[in-house]
Amino acid sequence: MERKIKIPLNLQFRIYFSLVITLALFISIYVALYYIGIYFTDMIPIGYILVGVGVIPLIFALSTKSNDRGFALKQEKFPKFIKVIKEVSQEIGVRMPDEIQILPTEEIYVTGLFRRKIGVGIAGLRSISSEEFKSILAHEFGHFYGKDTIVGTLLAKIQISLEKSSKFGKAWWDVIPLAELAIVGLFIAGFAKGYSFIFRVIISIYSRQVEYRADYIASHFISKETFGRGLVNYLAYTVYFESVGYNSVISLLSQGKRFVNIYKSINDAYVEEDHSKIKQTVVDNEKTRLFSSHPSLSKRLSAIGLSKLDLKSKEKKDALLLLDHYEELEKQMTATLTDYMRVNLLYQDAVAREGKCRYCGEQFEQLNELLEHESKHNVN
Repeated sequence: MERKIKIPLNLQFRIYFSLVITLALFISIYVALYYIGIYFTDMIPIGYILVGVGVIPLIFALSTKSNDRGFALKQEKFPKFIKVIKEVSQEIGVRMPDEIQILPTEEIYVTGLFRRKIGVGIAGLRSISSEEFKSILAHEFGHFYGKDTIVGTLLAKIQISLEKSSKFGKAWWDVIPLAELAIVGLFIAGFAKGYSFIFRVIISIYSRQVEYRADYIASHFISKETFGRGLVNYLAYTVYFESVGYNSVISLLSQGKRFVNIYKSINDAYVEEDHSKIKQTVVDNEKTRLFSSHPSLSKRLSAIGLSKLDLKSKEKKDALLLLDHYEELEKQMTATLTDYMRVNLLYQDAVAREGKCRYCGEQFEQLNELLEHESKHNVN
C-alpha cells in the first residue's frame, strides 16, 4: 500500500507549475502548425494535415523501445541486494520495480512508462556504505512515488520527436532540388529546432524540481545526514571514475591490453587521493546549467537543511558486499565496459573516416559491414 508522504506546498507548486507550462508548450506546437497551414493556404484541411504530419514523429518516438543498458538480477543469485531494494520499496510505500539491472557504469537511475526498471551502476558501490546506498535507493524510489518515470518518459519522447522532425527538415532541404519545395524542409527544421530548444529548457526546470522532491523523500527515509553524505560520497567518486576510469580503459586498449577488474583498480587509486579535497571541490564547483536535469549539489544539500555537512564518516564502505560474488561480477562488468568502449572508439574512428575502408577507400554505411570488410584485408 502506498505510503502518504507530505511534500512541502512550495515544492509541489514548483513541480506542477513547471509541468503545466511544459504541457502548454507541447499543445502549442500543434496549434501553431494548424494556424500556419491556414495562414499560408487559407485552407483549414491543410492545417489539420500539418498537425497530422507533426504527430507522426511523436508516434514513432513513443513506439520505439529503449535498449537495455544493464543485466537483469535474479532473486536466487543476489538475495541480499534485492532484499535491500525490497526493504526500501516497502518503506517508501511503492511496489517493486519489474526489473532490477546492474550496470557496468557509475549511474543509478529509474525508468519506465509501463514496465518500471531500476538500474544500479556497479562502479559507484565501492564508495558508499550500505546505509548510504539505501538512502540513494530511497531517492530513486521517490521518483516512482511521484510518478516521475511516467511523466519523464513522455516528455523525453516529445523531445525526441522534435529532434527527429528537425533532422527530417534538414534532410528534406538537402535532398529536394526545387527551391520552392526545399524551403518547406528548412521551415520544418527551424520550427522544430526552435521548439526543441525551448522545450528542453522547460523540461530541465521541471526535472530539477522533481529531483528536489526525491531528495526530500530520501532525507525523511533515513536521516538527512546519511543521505547527504551518501550523495557527496557517491558523486565525488563517480566524478573521479568518469575522469580517470574511462581514460584508463582507453589507454590500455590503445596498447592492446585490458583491465581484469577496472573497479578495483580505480578504487585502489582513489584510496590514495585526498578524499576531503575531492568531495569539497565537487560540492563547491558543481554548477546548474541551462539544460541540467539535476540541481547543483550545494543547492540539493541546502534544500534538505544541510548547508553545513560534516563530510567525515566512520561508516564502512560496504555497499558492494550486498552483491554476492561481487568480484566475479566486477570482472564480468569490466569485460562488458571494455567491449562497449572498444566499439565506441571503432565507431568514432569510422565516422572520422566517413565510413571509408582504411585500406581501399570503399565506403560503408554500417559499422559491422566496414569492420568485416577490413578484416578481409587483414587476412589477405
